Amino acid sequence: MDKFLSAIFGVWELRVEVVIPLGLMLCLYLRGWLRLRAIQKGVRPDVRDRPPLASPGRLAAYLAGWLILATALLSGVDAFGSMLFSVHMIQHLLLLMLAPPLLWLGNPYAVGMWGLPRSLRLEMGGLLNAGAPLRRGLRAIAKPGLAWLVMVAVTWIWHDGSLYDLALRQNWVHDLEHITFFIVGLYFWWLVTGAAPREYEFSPIKAVLFLVASVPPNAALGASIALATKPIYTYYESVPRLWGMSVLDDQRLGGVLMWAPGSMMFLMAALVFAIIFLADEEKKSLPSPSRD
Repeated sequence: MDKFLSAIFGVWELRVEVVIPLGLMLCLYLRGWLRLRAIQKGVRPDVRDRPPLASPGRLAAYLAGWLILATALLSGVDAFGSMLFSVHMIQHLLLLMLAPPLLWLGNPYAVGMWGLPRSLRLEMGGLLNAGAPLRRGLRAIAKPGLAWLVMVAVTWIWHDGSLYDLALRQNWVHDLEHITFFIVGLYFWWLVTGAAPREYEFSPIKAVLFLVASVPPNAALGASIALATKPIYTYYESVPRLWGMSVLDDQRLGGVLMWAPGSMMFLMAALVFAIIFLADEEKKSLPSPSRD
């Protein structure tokens, strides 16, 4: 395990086309968070947002999501993903299941807007006015059924043997695969987290059902890969084998990673909403304070 971790985190590739967007994301968010934090300090506690927009928790969530995204795209996770299917699967989980929800929990739209110059902030805000084309577009796609279908379809399509092998042989297809996973992950978890710009809000019980319904297709795909009796992704037969792992064992491990940890991401999020639902129900059952 130590050799694996040292290999993964000992290799970093500073690709300009990745570093620049990541740097802009971080700078914009930090600038907006610091400006909001300064504003919030001058607001009386009794009229302050609950929770405040620029809270340490939001900052921690965003930074964690940003670090996971940077790790997925710039570290040895990306480099070794072309040699080990299991590492490539870890990369996909980071792009789909971990980075997007953490970034959204930081409320990047609302915070990041404050990182812009005032004139640009006002212009960007106008794009989401009622009736604006962008607002109508967001409203049109803010549908749980559509988000579920897109998540399932994209995951299954990109794990087709032929298309997957093509992505490993052609850099531009590989980049497109990763961009697609990240965008779809952002789309799916945008609805779940209810981050701004909000166009749909789940009730806790509906969120639980939505997330639980996402487990079977993910688990089925992982199981079909893990239980295959021959290599599905033949590209890996043409590259040197690392750490003595055969192509089939590597494929089985990758399938298990999607099957178990991948499904657990949905279930853990569902558990959070279940707790919120039970807490709400408990509050409703408490007797109202009597008035004399």
